[in-house]
Amino acid sequence: MAFVRGASALRCHHCGWDTCGSHEELVECNLERVNQVHGNLQRLVNLTQFSELPNLGEFACFELRLTNAHGNRSGTVKSCTVQSAGMCELTDWKSVKVVGCSTCNDRDFCNGFNTLLPAKVDKGAGFSFSMYKTASAAFVPQPRVWCTAVTVFLVALFCRLPSTSL
Repeated sequence: MAFVRGASALRCHHCGWDTCGSHEELVECNLERVNQVHGNLQRLVNLTQFSELPNLGEFACFELRLTNAHGNRSGTVKSCTVQSAGMCELTDWKSVKVVGCSTCNDRDFCNGFNTLLPAKVDKGAGFSFSMYKTASAAFVPQPRVWCTAVTVFLVALFCRLPSTSL
């Protein structure tokens, strides 16, 4: 039997490695979300999956700041957990280094910026966590594209000119 607080459940900021700071969802904590978040972090650390909420008031928001093993990429993950998972006390992280971790449950959205207007709360369990950025098509700065286009035009123009022999 899982405890569900409904409208009074703790609400947290929720974002993955590549989206924190630019696209943070505001979500309501529930066991489904906690288990999904813990599952997504499973390749980095052993986090418990729960079949029921251990105690009343166990939901907590977390903010986890990580760097990759080489220290050249960093990111933040925010969402819901439960206090008894002890996320910030874990020491067996794989492939990443924890550079900051905090949990809170004293107020809604305590793991992010304070919002002045109530935001739409997503009650689903979606979670986007990607350890590595995906490669995208090469980005060529605009002035470089212009220079390349002019160079190609000039080469084509000179190739079409009749050659004169001496």
